[in-house]
Amino acid sequence: MTTSGPISKLRGEGDIRFSVAVDILQVPFGWDLGMIADVSVDSEDRLWVGARRSHPMSAWSTDGAFLGSWGEGDFQEVHGVSTIAGSVWVVDDQLHVVRRYTPAGEKTLELGRAGWAVAAVTHRGQNGGPFNMPTGIDTDPSGRIFVSDGYGNRQVHRFSADGTLEKSWGTGGIGPGQFGPVHNVTIDGTDRVLISDRENGRMQIFDYDGGFVAEWTGLLGPADAAVGSDGLVYVVEQGDSIIGKMNHQPNGISIYTLDGGLVGRWHHERSGNMVGGHGIALDRHGNVYVADLVGKRVVKLIRDR
Repeated sequence: MTTSGPISKLRGEGDIRFSVAVDILQVPFGWDLGMIADVSVDSEDRLWVGARRSHPMSAWSTDGAFLGSWGEGDFQEVHGVSTIAGSVWVVDDQLHVVRRYTPAGEKTLELGRAGWAVAAVTHRGQNGGPFNMPTGIDTDPSGRIFVSDGYGNRQVHRFSADGTLEKSWGTGGIGPGQFGPVHNVTIDGTDRVLISDRENGRMQIFDYDGGFVAEWTGLLGPADAAVGSDGLVYVVEQGDSIIGKMNHQPNGISIYTLDGGLVGRWHHERSGNMVGGHGIALDRHGNVYVADLVGKRVVKLIRDR
């Protein structure tokens, strides 16, 4: 395997072990990706990277070889990237839109109105509708679309497969069904919606209608989650890099069973392997990819066999 960064052993709690490649992207000469917001691995083992400079969407091999890019000039700030059923979904939190593209960069669907934010709180004290700084997107097996919305609003929205709004839930707060920033959304494959409730330090779990199921607490700024082929949930923790206090809380990854049992955890106490874990993806071999927003890189955790 070729990477552009050193490989070292990664050890934590539990039986799951990785080696870590700190910076895998072989960036073309003269490129500056800037902050890397999110990553996703598609069914063809292409690694999609959403970044915040002049090359917002790019594709790479899972070893970091450059494959191509698109979207230059089309985005203001990429926040979330998901590859689903042959499409690439991109969430722009500053344009307030969620878009679906072909892998070649042709737009096929847009949710929201570019440049228009719906009020975070209505005159009746309720959260507004889609969108005010949305953050992430996932779909259920029937194609319904779930969007975390996000920084301005404190809601989750469910759309039909054709983009018709069906349901919204959530308000600001710390109780069940309440959120700090709704930082990302993950469908877990068992008809449940996992929400990264980052500033509240927890994952909240709901049914498809927004009914509260459970919460997993004690996390350090959970920013995103992904479900592996092993049936485990991998949560990337951003620590307190979200408020600019680097290394007071570590970055890391916590691994859960679907019923919330903690089976693995790694936290890095000092800047190094990961300093701003913001997005996470897995490939079919069990390797983990982290969008290190603050470190401006992709970190690959290589599953030990």
